[in-house]
Amino acid sequence: MEVPGVALLVRTTDDNGGDQLHAGFVKSDSACTDDVGGDYTFIRTGVGLDELFGLFRVDSNMLDVLHADFGFDTTATSSAVYTSQTVAYRSGDESETLTDGGCSNGLRLRTNGAGETIRAMMTASGLYVLDLPAGQGGALAFNVNNAASLSDFENKSFAGYSFPDNAPPQAFNATSGSIVSGKIEMNASLAGGTTLDIMNLTTPSGLTDPAYADFTAVPAGYGSTVLADDYPAPKDIPGLFKIGRLADKGRVLLAAMKFNDTLIAMGMVYNFRDTSDTDPSTGSPFVNPGLYNTGNFILFEK
Repeated sequence: MEVPGVALLVRTTDDNGGDQLHAGFVKSDSACTDDVGGDYTFIRTGVGLDELFGLFRVDSNMLDVLHADFGFDTTATSSAVYTSQTVAYRSGDESETLTDGGCSNGLRLRTNGAGETIRAMMTASGLYVLDLPAGQGGALAFNVNNAASLSDFENKSFAGYSFPDNAPPQAFNATSGSIVSGKIEMNASLAGGTTLDIMNLTTPSGLTDPAYADFTAVPAGYGSTVLADDYPAPKDIPGLFKIGRLADKGRVLLAAMKFNDTLIAMGMVYNFRDTSDTDPSTGSPFVNPGLYNTGNFILFEK
């Protein structure tokens, strides 16, 4: 699946039946000299993570970085009594200086303070694919100037892939309607047919078991940061949406962007997992009960 001039998705299947989804750019020499400075909304990719979404602010060559990483906390100790959640600020240090490892064909190599190698594909288009060290997943991001609004989802047709942690990958199609009471109905060919609602983070979802977190609240530790000056609460991060009318206790965030009048949406599903569940990233049980990434999906406007 391709958005011409911007992004490419490749699905691969190995001899053992394993599936992977690769998202990135066609390589470009000119991207190495692009000024990529700006603010970026991101969704984390990689099951088993508890850092799920947030913001990057990078300089022109991605060497000086500010970041705000968010996840979700709950007081629940088992899925049976999981009824609520709060947004948690998960950045150890907001500011980080990376060591320049060079750039080839648009791929920037950087080393963080822990000596770990980070790979980033960034171009002047505003799309940003970040590959973190093994076991840490990655991030799909876009410049906030490319952030979509809810109205951009109206009356569209989409194609996409879903990658859950408890089922095989699935290709699907989806269609959307018009905004009604702050929500857009989407019908997707998942599990034989699924009806969902897309809405802004501040719109009541109607879901109570569990309810979505209050995205207007300022997470502890975030309010005094530099990024909080421009984005005071999670609700102020451009291009983020949530999904309603879900059949289970999983909850979904979308990060959506517009390029050349084409809508691209990257989704992340999170669920409660306890110490009896297996962490797909390690193959061992989760060490702590909590809310973790349990799958990703991506939608391209047809």
